[in-house]
Amino acid sequence: MTTFRRLLGFLRPYRRSVVASLVFASLAMVMTVAIPWLVGRTVDVITPP
Repeated sequence: MTTFRRLLGFLRPYRRSVVASLVFASLAMVMTVAIPWLVGRTVDVITPP
């Protein structure tokens, strides 16, 4: 735990960049799942049952 706190101390000047990186990484993970799901829904709507 002390190592983690020390690391956070080093990252303090780059707080905005770290937060932005985490947000964009989360969005990338969501889009990785969402794009195939949306394509599947589109194919289901276009093709007759």
